[in-house]
Amino acid sequence: MRSGASWCGCLLRRIFTSPYLNAWFDREGVRPLLQVYQRAPGGMLAPYKDVILAMESRFKPTIEGTDGIALYMMMLTALGDAVPAEQREAVRVHLVDFATQALAAARTANDGRAIGRLERALGILDSSASKGEFLNHEAPDIEFLWAADQNGLLEFKTLDDLKGKIVVLDFWATWCGPCIASFPKLKELCAHYAPTDVVVIGVTSCHDHHYPKAKPAVDTKGNPALEHTLMAEYIKDVGITWPIAFSKADVINPSYEVMGIPHIAIIDAKGVLRHNGLHPSMPFAQKTKLIDALLVEQGKTPPPAPLAPAQAEPAPKRETVTAPSAPVSK
Repeated sequence: MRSGASWCGCLLRRIFTSPYLNAWFDREGVRPLLQVYQRAPGGMLAPYKDVILAMESRFKPTIEGTDGIALYMMMLTALGDAVPAEQREAVRVHLVDFATQALAAARTANDGRAIGRLERALGILDSSASKGEFLNHEAPDIEFLWAADQNGLLEFKTLDDLKGKIVVLDFWATWCGPCIASFPKLKELCAHYAPTDVVVIGVTSCHDHHYPKAKPAVDTKGNPALEHTLMAEYIKDVGITWPIAFSKADVINPSYEVMGIPHIAIIDAKGVLRHNGLHPSMPFAQKTKLIDALLVEQGKTPPPAPLAPAQAEPAPKRETVTAPSAPVSK
Protein backbone atom coordinates (compact mmCIF):
# COMPACT_ATOMS: atom_id res chain seq x y z
CA MET A 1 0.00 0.00 0.00
CA ARG A 2 1.32 3.44 -0.91
CA SER A 3 2.33 5.57 2.08
CA GLY A 4 0.73 8.93 2.79
CA ALA A 5 3.90 10.81 1.82
CA SER A 6 4.20 8.86 -1.44
CA TRP A 7 0.53 9.49 -2.19
CA CYS A 8 1.00 13.22 -1.67
CA GLY A 9 4.15 13.31 -3.78
CA CYS A 10 2.47 11.58 -6.73
CA LEU A 11 -0.60 13.78 -6.51
CA LEU A 12 1.39 17.00 -6.26
CA ARG A 13 3.50 15.98 -9.25
CA ARG A 14 0.38 15.23 -11.32
CA ILE A 15 -1.16 18.57 -10.36
CA PHE A 16 1.84 20.82 -10.85
CA THR A 17 2.94 19.25 -14.14
CA SER A 18 -0.54 19.09 -15.68
CA PRO A 19 -1.03 21.18 -18.83
CA TYR A 20 -4.52 21.90 -17.54
CA LEU A 21 -3.39 23.41 -14.24
CA ASN A 22 -4.56 26.96 -14.95
CA ALA A 23 -7.88 25.77 -16.33
CA TRP A 24 -8.33 23.67 -13.20
CA PHE A 25 -7.63 26.70 -11.01
CA ASP A 26 -10.18 28.70 -13.01
CA ARG A 27 -12.78 26.01 -12.46
CA GLU A 28 -12.04 24.83 -8.89
CA GLY A 29 -10.13 27.71 -7.31
CA VAL A 30 -6.93 27.21 -5.33
CA ARG A 31 -8.42 25.69 -2.15
CA PRO A 32 -8.35 22.00 -3.28
CA LEU A 33 -4.62 22.23 -4.01
CA LEU A 34 -3.96 24.02 -0.75
CA GLN A 35 -5.70 21.23 1.16
CA VAL A 36 -3.35 18.71 -0.47
CA TYR A 37 -0.36 20.70 0.75
CA GLN A 38 -1.37 20.07 4.37
CA ARG A 39 -0.49 16.40 3.88
CA ALA A 40 2.85 17.06 2.23
CA PRO A 41 6.21 17.84 3.85
CA GLY A 42 7.68 21.14 2.69
CA GLY A 43 10.47 19.35 0.84
CA MET A 44 7.92 17.91 -1.58
CA LEU A 45 6.82 21.41 -2.55
CA ALA A 46 10.26 22.84 -3.33
CA PRO A 47 10.38 21.67 -6.98
CA TYR A 48 7.19 23.63 -7.64
CA LYS A 49 8.29 26.86 -5.95
CA ASP A 50 7.82 29.03 -9.03
CA VAL A 51 4.31 27.74 -9.68
CA ILE A 52 3.40 28.29 -6.03
CA LEU A 53 4.73 31.85 -6.05
CA ALA A 54 2.75 32.57 -9.23
CA MET A 55 -0.44 31.48 -7.46
CA GLU A 56 -0.35 34.71 -5.46
CA SER A 57 -1.74 36.55 -8.49
CA ARG A 58 -4.98 34.59 -8.19
CA PHE A 59 -5.97 36.36 -4.97
CA LYS A 60 -7.96 39.60 -5.07
CA PRO A 61 -8.95 42.08 -2.30
CA THR A 62 -12.54 40.81 -2.27
CA ILE A 63 -14.50 38.35 -0.15
CA GLU A 64 -14.47 35.70 -2.89
CA GLY A 65 -10.96 36.55 -4.04
CA THR A 66 -9.40 35.76 -0.66
CA ASP A 67 -10.78 32.22 -0.32
CA GLY A 68 -7.87 29.98 0.70
CA ILE A 69 -5.51 32.88 1.38
CA ALA A 70 -4.39 31.59 4.80
CA LEU A 71 -3.72 28.09 3.47
CA TYR A 72 -1.67 29.65 0.69
CA MET A 73 0.48 31.51 3.23
CA MET A 74 0.98 28.28 5.15
CA MET A 75 2.10 26.50 1.97
CA LEU A 76 4.49 29.34 1.18
CA THR A 77 5.89 29.11 4.71
CA ALA A 78 6.33 25.35 4.33
CA LEU A 79 8.74 26.01 1.45
CA GLY A 80 11.18 27.29 4.07
CA ASP A 81 14.54 28.46 2.75
CA ALA A 82 13.48 27.73 -0.85
CA VAL A 83 11.88 31.20 -0.77
CA PRO A 84 14.06 34.07 0.52
CA ALA A 85 12.71 35.58 3.74
CA GLU A 86 12.41 39.05 2.17
CA GLN A 87 10.32 37.69 -0.70
CA ARG A 88 8.06 35.70 1.62
CA GLU A 89 7.54 38.75 3.83
CA ALA A 90 6.62 40.91 0.82
CA VAL A 91 3.98 38.35 -0.19
CA ARG A 92 2.68 38.19 3.39
CA VAL A 93 2.26 41.96 3.61
CA HIS A 94 0.45 41.95 0.26
CA LEU A 95 -1.93 39.22 1.40
CA VAL A 96 -2.60 40.98 4.72
CA ASP A 97 -3.67 44.04 2.72
CA PHE A 98 -6.03 41.93 0.56
CA ALA A 99 -7.53 40.14 3.57
CA THR A 100 -8.00 43.45 5.44
CA GLN A 101 -9.88 44.97 2.50
CA ALA A 102 -12.01 41.84 2.14
CA LEU A 103 -12.80 41.84 5.87
CA ALA A 104 -14.00 45.44 5.67
CA ALA A 105 -16.29 44.47 2.78
CA ALA A 106 -17.60 41.47 4.72
CA ARG A 107 -18.41 43.68 7.71
CA THR A 108 -20.20 46.18 5.47
CA ALA A 109 -22.23 43.32 4.01
CA ASN A 110 -22.80 41.85 7.49
CA ASP A 111 -21.57 38.49 6.12
CA GLY A 112 -20.92 36.62 9.37
CA ARG A 113 -19.41 33.55 7.73
CA ALA A 114 -16.95 35.60 5.68
CA ILE A 115 -16.08 37.75 8.70
CA GLY A 116 -15.14 34.67 10.71
CA ARG A 117 -13.09 33.19 7.84
CA LEU A 118 -11.21 36.42 7.20
CA GLU A 119 -10.52 37.09 10.88
CA ARG A 120 -9.01 33.59 11.14
CA ALA A 121 -7.04 34.22 7.94
CA LEU A 122 -5.59 37.44 9.32
CA GLY A 123 -4.66 35.54 12.47
CA ILE A 124 -2.65 33.13 10.33
CA LEU A 125 -1.11 35.89 8.22
CA ASP A 126 -0.01 37.81 11.33
CA SER A 127 1.26 34.71 13.15
CA SER A 128 4.87 33.99 14.02
CA ALA A 129 4.77 31.09 11.56
CA SER A 130 3.97 33.35 8.61
CA LYS A 131 6.73 35.70 9.75
CA GLY A 132 9.28 32.89 9.77
CA GLU A 133 9.50 32.79 13.57
CA PHE A 134 7.70 29.53 14.29
CA LEU A 135 9.37 26.11 14.20
CA ASN A 136 12.56 26.03 16.25
CA HIS A 137 11.51 29.27 17.96
CA GLU A 138 9.84 29.78 21.32
CA ALA A 139 6.38 28.24 21.20
CA PRO A 140 3.48 30.72 21.05
CA ASP A 141 2.11 30.99 24.56
CA ILE A 142 -1.32 29.67 25.47
CA GLU A 143 -3.36 30.98 28.38
CA PHE A 144 -5.17 28.12 30.07
CA LEU A 145 -8.41 29.00 31.84
CA TRP A 146 -9.07 25.55 33.35
CA ALA A 147 -7.19 22.26 33.45
CA ALA A 148 -7.87 18.87 35.02
CA ASP A 149 -7.11 15.18 34.80
CA GLN A 150 -8.73 12.10 36.34
CA ASN A 151 -7.51 13.16 39.78
CA GLY A 152 -8.96 16.67 39.71
CA LEU A 153 -7.98 20.25 38.92
CA LEU A 154 -4.45 21.17 37.83
CA GLU A 155 -2.56 24.39 38.48
CA PHE A 156 -0.74 25.22 35.22
CA LYS A 157 -1.90 28.44 33.54
CA THR A 158 0.58 28.95 30.68
CA LEU A 159 3.16 26.94 28.76
CA ASP A 160 5.87 28.50 30.94
CA ASP A 161 4.49 26.46 33.83
CA LEU A 162 5.37 23.29 31.87
CA LYS A 163 8.97 24.16 30.97
CA GLY A 164 11.35 21.34 31.79
CA LYS A 165 8.94 18.83 30.26
CA ILE A 166 8.40 17.83 26.65
CA VAL A 167 4.85 18.94 25.91
CA VAL A 168 2.61 17.27 23.33
CA LEU A 169 -0.36 19.55 22.58
CA ASP A 170 -3.39 17.78 21.14
CA PHE A 171 -5.93 20.33 19.85
CA TRP A 172 -9.39 18.72 19.98
CA ALA A 173 -13.08 19.15 20.89
CA THR A 174 -15.93 16.91 22.07
CA TRP A 175 -17.79 17.55 18.80
CA CYS A 176 -14.87 16.25 16.69
CA GLY A 177 -15.33 12.60 15.70
CA PRO A 178 -11.75 12.06 14.44
CA CYS A 179 -10.47 13.54 17.71
CA ILE A 180 -12.44 11.05 19.77
CA ALA A 181 -11.36 8.20 17.49
CA SER A 182 -7.70 9.08 18.18
CA PHE A 183 -8.02 8.71 21.97
CA PRO A 184 -6.67 5.11 22.04
CA LYS A 185 -3.50 6.32 20.29
CA LEU A 186 -3.03 9.13 22.79
CA LYS A 187 -3.63 6.71 25.67
CA GLU A 188 -0.99 4.41 24.21
CA LEU A 189 1.46 7.32 23.97
CA CYS A 190 0.83 8.39 27.58
CA ALA A 191 1.30 4.85 28.86
CA HIS A 192 4.58 4.50 26.97
CA TYR A 193 6.12 7.65 28.45
CA ALA A 194 4.78 7.47 32.01
CA PRO A 195 6.40 8.56 34.29
CA THR A 196 9.05 10.34 32.16
CA ASP A 197 9.22 14.08 31.55
CA VAL A 198 6.73 13.96 28.69
CA VAL A 199 3.24 15.37 29.16
CA VAL A 200 0.31 15.23 26.74
CA ILE A 201 -2.17 18.11 27.06
CA GLY A 202 -5.54 17.94 25.34
CA VAL A 203 -6.20 21.57 24.38
CA THR A 204 -9.79 22.62 23.75
CA SER A 205 -11.94 25.72 24.26
CA CYS A 206 -15.52 26.60 25.19
CA HIS A 207 -17.91 26.02 22.30
CA ASP A 208 -21.31 26.77 23.86
CA HIS A 209 -22.11 23.05 23.59
CA HIS A 210 -20.71 19.93 25.22
CA TYR A 211 -21.11 16.48 23.68
CA PRO A 212 -21.11 13.78 26.37
CA LYS A 213 -20.41 10.14 25.63
CA ALA A 214 -23.51 8.49 24.12
CA LYS A 215 -25.81 11.30 25.29
CA PRO A 216 -27.43 14.35 23.68
CA ALA A 217 -25.45 17.57 23.44
CA VAL A 218 -25.73 19.98 26.37
CA ASP A 219 -26.22 23.71 25.74
CA THR A 220 -23.51 25.57 27.68
CA LYS A 221 -23.79 28.96 25.97
CA GLY A 222 -22.65 31.72 28.29
CA ASN A 223 -21.80 29.22 31.01
CA PRO A 224 -18.13 28.19 30.80
CA ALA A 225 -18.22 26.89 34.39
CA LEU A 226 -20.81 24.31 33.33
CA GLU A 227 -18.71 23.30 30.34
CA HIS A 228 -15.71 22.83 32.65
CA THR A 229 -17.77 20.72 35.06
CA LEU A 230 -19.07 18.56 32.23
CA MET A 231 -15.53 18.10 30.94
CA ALA A 232 -14.40 16.82 34.35
CA GLU A 233 -17.14 14.18 34.10
CA TYR A 234 -16.23 13.46 30.47
CA ILE A 235 -12.60 12.77 31.38
CA LYS A 236 -13.74 9.96 33.68
CA ASP A 237 -16.56 8.67 31.45
CA VAL A 238 -14.28 8.30 28.42
CA GLY A 239 -11.22 7.17 30.35
CA ILE A 240 -8.91 10.01 29.33
CA THR A 241 -5.51 9.47 30.96
CA TRP A 242 -3.93 12.84 30.10
CA PRO A 243 -4.73 16.38 31.26
CA ILE A 244 -7.41 18.36 29.43
CA ALA A 245 -7.13 22.16 29.36
CA PHE A 246 -9.40 24.93 28.11
CA SER A 247 -7.48 27.68 26.35
CA LYS A 248 -8.57 31.31 26.23
CA ALA A 249 -7.97 31.29 22.47
CA ASP A 250 -10.23 29.19 20.27
CA VAL A 251 -9.07 25.61 19.65
CA ILE A 252 -8.78 26.51 15.94
CA ASN A 253 -5.75 28.50 17.00
CA PRO A 254 -4.01 30.53 14.28
CA SER A 255 -0.88 30.86 16.43
CA TYR A 256 -0.31 27.13 15.84
CA GLU A 257 -1.68 27.13 12.27
CA VAL A 258 -4.60 24.97 13.40
CA MET A 259 -6.97 24.83 10.42
CA GLY A 260 -8.68 21.62 11.52
CA ILE A 261 -8.60 19.16 14.40
CA PRO A 262 -7.15 16.90 15.64
CA HIS A 263 -3.83 18.72 15.38
CA ILE A 264 -0.67 17.98 17.37
CA ALA A 265 2.27 20.20 18.23
CA ILE A 266 5.38 19.11 20.16
CA ILE A 267 7.37 21.51 22.34
CA ASP A 268 10.76 20.66 23.80
CA ALA A 269 11.80 21.06 27.44
CA LYS A 270 13.13 24.58 26.80
CA GLY A 271 9.78 25.76 25.44
CA VAL A 272 10.81 25.64 21.76
CA LEU A 273 8.26 24.47 19.20
CA ARG A 274 9.87 21.55 17.36
CA HIS A 275 7.03 19.89 15.44
CA ASN A 276 3.59 21.04 14.35
CA GLY A 277 0.59 19.91 12.35
CA LEU A 278 0.93 16.21 13.23
CA HIS A 279 -2.01 13.82 13.47
CA PRO A 280 -2.44 11.71 16.65
CA SER A 281 -3.08 8.63 14.52
CA MET A 282 0.30 8.78 12.80
CA PRO A 283 2.21 5.51 13.38
CA PHE A 284 3.34 5.00 16.98
CA ALA A 285 6.97 4.53 15.98
CA GLN A 286 7.00 7.86 14.14
CA LYS A 287 5.63 9.73 17.13
CA THR A 288 8.05 8.14 19.59
CA LYS A 289 11.00 8.77 17.28
CA LEU A 290 10.31 12.51 17.40
CA ILE A 291 9.80 12.57 21.16
CA ASP A 292 12.72 10.24 21.95
CA ALA A 293 15.08 12.56 20.08
CA LEU A 294 14.02 15.42 22.34
CA LEU A 295 14.58 13.30 25.45
CA VAL A 296 18.07 12.43 24.24
CA GLU A 297 18.79 16.15 23.77
CA GLN A 298 17.99 16.54 27.47
CA GLY A 299 20.47 13.82 28.31
CA LYS A 300 17.70 11.42 29.27
CA THR A 301 17.16 7.83 28.21
CA PRO A 302 13.89 7.19 26.34
CA PRO A 303 11.76 4.27 27.50
CA PRO A 304 12.33 1.00 25.62
CA ALA A 305 10.19 0.24 22.62
CA PRO A 306 7.16 -1.99 23.26
CA LEU A 307 7.98 -5.70 23.12
CA ALA A 308 5.09 -6.44 20.76
CA PRO A 309 4.65 -4.39 17.59
CA ALA A 310 1.66 -2.07 17.62
CA GLN A 311 -1.25 -2.94 15.37
CA ALA A 312 -1.32 -1.35 11.96
CA GLU A 313 -2.87 2.09 12.26
CA PRO A 314 -5.29 3.48 9.68
CA ALA A 315 -4.18 6.57 7.84
CA PRO A 316 -5.76 9.84 8.99
CA LYS A 317 -8.80 10.97 7.06
CA ARG A 318 -7.87 13.04 4.03
CA GLU A 319 -9.74 15.23 1.63
CA THR A 320 -10.19 13.70 -1.80
CA VAL A 321 -8.68 15.92 -4.48
CA THR A 322 -8.47 14.98 -8.12
CA ALA A 323 -5.69 16.06 -10.41
CA PRO A 324 -6.53 18.77 -12.96
CA SER A 325 -8.18 17.55 -16.12
CA ALA A 326 -9.13 19.17 -19.39
CA PRO A 327 -12.01 21.65 -19.04
CA VAL A 328 -15.39 20.20 -19.91
CA SER A 329 -17.24 21.92 -22.74
CA LYS A 330 -20.70 23.09 -21.90
